[in-house]
Amino acid sequence: MKRIPISVSTVSFCAAAALPLLAAEKLSVNTGLWETTTTMNIGGLPASALSALPAEVLANLPPAQLTQMERAMKVASGQPITARACVTEKDLADGAFRQQSQQDMQCSFTVVSSTPKRQETTFQCTTPAGPADGHLTVEVVDATHIKGVMQVKA
Repeated sequence: MKRIPISVSTVSFCAAAALPLLAAEKLSVNTGLWETTTTMNIGGLPASALSALPAEVLANLPPAQLTQMERAMKVASGQPITARACVTEKDLADGAFRQQSQQDMQCSFTVVSSTPKRQETTFQCTTPAGPADGHLTVEVVDATHIKGVMQVKA
């Protein structure tokens, strides 16, 4: 058997590099189908600003844009938006409850910290309207309930 000399600094470097991976823990909630309800607050944008568009402008929008406009009006009004998604063990480890809200968004997520009771994630998204980034904090209430706050800067 051949021995490979390893210095103390090499071992220290490897241990330091692995420490964040060892420290990260997954959220302590059940896997399976989850229903999330999101209520958004958009500072400085009254719901009436979007609904004030003339009917002829709305009638000339392509179907995809009209759907996006209707969603934006719902968001701006503060009405809850409910979605269902399956949460797996991998999701809990990689950053759960971070669904993209629209198909035309491309987002990358980074778990900043994770314990069984709390997970913080940062994200960067590319949207048709331009780039956006933000921060998501999820806290466990019990195995079947969470609460979270997402802040987005566009």
